[in-house]
This record gives sequence, C-alpha cells and structure tokens, in this order.
Amino acid sequence: MTTSDIINSVRRKILESGTEIISETTLLLYINLAYQDVWKQLFPNASIENSTITCVSGVCTLPATFGTLYGSAYDSSGNFYEEVSIADFDRQQFERAITIEGGELKVYPDTVTSLDIKFFPQPEELTALINPTIDSYFHEPIVYGAIYRAHEDLQDETLTEFYQARFKQEMKDRLAVQSGYEEKNKTGGVMFTDQRLI
Repeated sequence: MTTSDIINSVRRKILESGTEIISETTLLLYINLAYQDVWKQLFPNASIENSTITCVSGVCTLPATFGTLYGSAYDSSGNFYEEVSIADFDRQQFERAITIEGGELKVYPDTVTSLDIKFFPQPEELTALINPTIDSYFHEPIVYGAIYRAHEDLQDETLTEFYQARFKQEMKDRLAVQSGYEEKNKTGGVMFTDQRLI
C-alpha cells in the first residue's frame, strides 16, 4: 500500500469522503504516529545501519537517522561498551558503558574518541510521495492506528477503544505469524535425524 492508499482506507473507515472533518495534514500526522508505533514493534533487521561516531569529552554525535541502538558499541581496540540506564551511567560503576540521554550518546570513560555502533534508523515521515518502507503485511495495522487516533480527535470513546484494541490485536497476530514463520525456517521441521553407527 502507498501512503495515499492508507489515507483513502482511513477516510473510508471513518466515513469521510473529503477533508471536511479531518484535514489532510492531521490525517498524515495520525498515520505517521501509527507508522512509528508499528516500526518500533517490528524493527526489521534489514534496516540495521552501522556508523562510526566521534566523541568529545564523553559525548558522541549520533547520526541524523538514529532511532534506537542495536547491541553494544565498540572502540577501535575492540573494547565493548554496554548500554546502561542513565542512573547507572551517572554512578560510573562500570569499566566501560554508554547511555543515551537528551538525544546524545554518552560514553564512559570520557577519553574515548570514537565508537562503532549499530542502530535502527527512525522511520521516514510519510507524505503523499513517501510510502512506508516496512513489509506491506504490516500496513493494515497502520490504518487501524490512524483510525483510533481520528476517533479520539472526534471524541468518540467507544470507537476509539474499539479501533485501538483492533490495532493492538492486529500487531500481536502479525508479529506472532512473522516470528513463527522465521522460527520454522531457522529450525526446520525435522526433530530427529538418522544416524549410522556402523
């Protein structure tokens, strides 16, 4: 589905043919919020990016596309830096640690000059010309996520709760199917294999 398809689907489900009740800008806001919800739960592995970031006095500059850290960071000597909570980082009880605070990556010890990181990028903002980059199997939950936000704006509690529950259930079901599919492909369907002892 394209973003335009998603917009049209949402409008049909809230029984609106034009932009009399909800403007295009507002609807795109709801769709983008739903897209971020889906993206955060899905995190497709194909989208993991690598970057070498520079650090000055314990503060590292994150890439513009940075969304969420994936795994540990490491320096040029191969030392690993585990992500810890901000409170634990402030206590400096670790030999090496990183944390994300206020949109910055902080590193201890503060003498580190660069780190290699892996991260999930934040999703692009959807517009009429920019479409979702996730598998189309997950586009329908975006529709339900936008619909419940629209009904919340229209102050219809019953429909808000109905579509919010529908959004959550769709995500749960689709994530379970994807997880089961990947698991079966990794393990295969054979429990025991023939062994020749002679």
